[in-house]
Amino acid sequence: MKEITGLYEWEQVMFFMLNADKDIAEPLAKSIVSTYRNKGFSLGSNHHIASVANATLQVNFDNAWPIYGAFLSEDGGFLLFSEIFNMSWLTGAEFNNPFFQVSERLIKLESWLLDHQEVASRMVRYLPLYGPDGEWFSLTKNLIDAHGENEAFLGEVSSNLHSMSTVGSRVPYLESRVELLRSLSDHPIPSVQSWASKEIDRFEKEIKLEKIRDEEFGLQ
Repeated sequence: MKEITGLYEWEQVMFFMLNADKDIAEPLAKSIVSTYRNKGFSLGSNHHIASVANATLQVNFDNAWPIYGAFLSEDGGFLLFSEIFNMSWLTGAEFNNPFFQVSERLIKLESWLLDHQEVASRMVRYLPLYGPDGEWFSLTKNLIDAHGENEAFLGEVSSNLHSMSTVGSRVPYLESRVELLRSLSDHPIPSVQSWASKEIDRFEKEIKLEKIRDEEFGLQ
């Protein structure tokens, strides 16, 4: 991979090569992962790199994704994965991130994550919480349905829920989290019901405190 100053040219060449031969996707995915493994956060997140990484999944998901999935399972790769795909590990990704825009890919990704619970527990930290309808993002909800008995998995969902970027009062953002969690109140997995109930209590306490702060700062 070239340095940042030449990434646009590199991106265009990679697109051409991927369109010509989908088998290039696997070694290219390995090259991207290797570069981040060696350079770490010094390389940073870049939409040109994310575009090429997404393109490898688009043309050959079956061979490219296991490379990224294995990197995600590494201790050092957990945070760097989000850099590759231009996601935020602090605030989470939105459903309109290019990584989540291809329905066929999401179906394949879900199938893979259902068979790899450890990686699913890490991946859920980056998954969107909300779909375009304001309800649970389908992949996130399906993974909760599948892995909801796993305490570590639910812990990562909690981390995702409590990570957010806000403007103005935080109350509406917190209340929207509560609404998501209430939809799990009658979930068939008891541990999910219990977890959701505890999270609702946490958010409702936080909402009370935020309302007091809003009054103090005139945000009501």
